[in-house]
Amino acid sequence: MNEPLDLLGYQTRPLVFRIYLGDSSQKELSAEILYKIHRGNDEIVQSLPLRLRLTEKLVSQAQKLTYYYAGIVSYAILRPPPVTCAPAFPEGDGALPVIVGLHGAGVKADSVQVREMLDAAYGTCAWIISPSGVTPWSGDDWHTWGAGDVEAAVDAIARWIDSTGWDKVRVSQKEWIVVGHSNGGQGAWFLATHYPDKVIAAAPVSGYSSIERFRASALIRALEVKVKL
Repeated sequence: MNEPLDLLGYQTRPLVFRIYLGDSSQKELSAEILYKIHRGNDEIVQSLPLRLRLTEKLVSQAQKLTYYYAGIVSYAILRPPPVTCAPAFPEGDGALPVIVGLHGAGVKADSVQVREMLDAAYGTCAWIISPSGVTPWSGDDWHTWGAGDVEAAVDAIARWIDSTGWDKVRVSQKEWIVVGHSNGGQGAWFLATHYPDKVIAAAPVSGYSSIERFRASALIRALEVKVKL
């Protein structure tokens, strides 16, 4: 960081840093973040130790991909296409579409359930990515920031290709095959109707068409707050 990062009480900011691995056999990294706390005229220096454990993955396995989105660090689960797809494009000019898997409400994208939910689709010549939607609940039902997170996740695939040295088939960032279950199925409907220039196919499973149809409107009550002055 070239400039100091100042925070007031209850403020948060992502601290972005890059790690370069010298020895590929190194499995554990440690770092220390130093920071100062100002209380009146006093200055207190404290440290926060970090320990990172690296896990080696086969290129065919699902892996966690992080990226910067809307001022936060978001993540998705990425599974590159099989290397057997490369011979279909001998000149290296081909690009494969992206299967976008949207999780249901309350499900973490990093869970075993999400990592394995598209195992049967592996073998298809396509990239597979499961965005987090910012939160496990994707609180806006994959609409505003959830849809933006999907775009950011797909865009991050190209950076993954550059950083890992992947030399197989490229990614077509404007061709999405959207699948999803429950709230993710609803998100698949939303993306298909709002991103027709990108979604080439959709497979919603048990997806509701709107929150009003998901739950009876009669059960939803606005809370009226009366304030006496």
